[in-house]
Amino acid sequence: MRLRTAFAAAVVTTGLAGMLTVAPWLAMTAPVGAGTLVVEGWIPDDRLPDVLRLARARRIGRVFVTGGAMPLARYLRAGDTLVVDGAPLQGHWVLELAGLPGQRWQLRTGSGVLQQGVADGVAATMDIPVPEAARALRLVAEGGRPGDTTALLFVRDLRPAGHSLSATGHAAWIHHANGGRTPCPATWAEERARQLVALGAPPTAVLAVHGPADAAGRTASAARAMVAVAHDAGLGAYDVVTLGVHARRTHRAHRRAAAGTLQVGVIALSDPRVPPRTWWLRPAAWPVVAKELAGLLRDAFAGTFGS
Repeated sequence: MRLRTAFAAAVVTTGLAGMLTVAPWLAMTAPVGAGTLVVEGWIPDDRLPDVLRLARARRIGRVFVTGGAMPLARYLRAGDTLVVDGAPLQGHWVLELAGLPGQRWQLRTGSGVLQQGVADGVAATMDIPVPEAARALRLVAEGGRPGDTTALLFVRDLRPAGHSLSATGHAAWIHHANGGRTPCPATWAEERARQLVALGAPPTAVLAVHGPADAAGRTASAARAMVAVAHDAGLGAYDVVTLGVHARRTHRAHRRAAAGTLQVGVIALSDPRVPPRTWWLRPAAWPVVAKELAGLLRDAFAGTFGS
């Protein structure tokens, strides 16, 4: 009886210790003090000011931003036109669209209306054949009062079927009624780099590094792309900035990709979803921690665990 009680107590103690320590272990911070930062482009918008403060505090000379393909995910307001250009356009395109009920829209080419419809408040996905003569695609929300800032349409994506805009090289812009243009970056790297510059980072100090799609996942893809750029740029070391409990996987992916040719550190930004010591009290944190542990196990069995 005493043996069973002792065993049960040991199991409970081990479980509690694991719950208390696993999140801090995953959210490791171990910088090497390099003069270059590498930012994972998928981190949330509200963490970007932290990145900028960190770069300024450490007097960082260059900030590289990694990230793969992203959907357009843009709102169209009165007077806005989404324009996609770049040859070739011929073939089947996918349009993912939602809008205010009753809102009319048109997808045009230089020769006329290619497709049109009326939004009903529900997201829709359409397959649209584009003719050879098309030189640009223009998506417009019809009507709306000039100056009205209400979002009339939400364009989740407009891309060639089976591809992304980043893979095909097509450029996307939103043309506004006042003559201004807003670029629509095709990768998370470009999007976050643009946002860092908008927050005050010197444009010449921020560089986007596109990680192509990879079966091993976005972290491994970004790591390999960044290591290649680091070698080309003659860098000897860099510190990767990521979010919370993803830090250990990020660190190991970059060290694996570098294979001892670079010094790689890691800095974990705080993640309000997963407080390091009390994460287990938040139901929403459990899947996040479980995903990172599963990712480490997957990498281990795949032989990419890193040294």
